[in-house]
Amino acid sequence: MVQFGTSYWEQVVDFDALAGHGMIDAGDIAIFHRTHSVDDAFELLIGSLSRYALDERGAIL
Repeated sequence: MVQFGTSYWEQVVDFDALAGHGMIDAGDIAIFHRTHSVDDAFELLIGSLSRYALDERGAIL
């Protein structure tokens, strides 16, 4: 999940605190990518699609 506005998201949701209180698994934090850069988000998405989706046919759950 890409979140635009790093400083905004750091103030709005404290994922480390949620993990510390057992509301989410600490490993779930890794699915979030915070950035201010459209280019950075684009590279992340293209890299992920290239790595996980190009060789698969149909929906991937």
